[in-house]
Amino acid sequence: MRRIFFLSGLLVLLATPAFAQGGGGGGGGRMGPPKSGQGLLQGITLTADQQTKVDSIWKSNEPMREQMRSQMKPGETPDSAMRSHMMAMRDQQTKAYRSVLTPDQAKTFDKNVAEMRERMRSMSEPSGPAAKK
Repeated sequence: MRRIFFLSGLLVLLATPAFAQGGGGGGGGRMGPPKSGQGLLQGITLTADQQTKVDSIWKSNEPMREQMRSQMKPGETPDSAMRSHMMAMRDQQTKAYRSVLTPDQAKTFDKNVAEMRERMRSMSEPSGPAAKK
């Protein structure tokens, strides 16, 4: 059950920072681009120019996110190829967002990314009586 939850969460992470900020924008349950001070940008104040660049990165990745969503079947976990593709996209987006930041902002961003990855790792670990067998 935890594995299904983790893999479903991984799909949501296609919107990496938006997921971490707990939603944000877009209609129909869709998430919007990350915003200053939220999620992976927690503790970071973006300039208007930086926010414009972040929004542009978000938009440029929308076709890939939509393609992956269309390949996912409700209730099914992604196969290893899909998980690998999703993780690669997440890493690409993370690098792109980081490239917009100043060195000081990047330090805070890196800390936020590490915390998010730790949360995801801990969710993927089996727990409970079945895990002890």
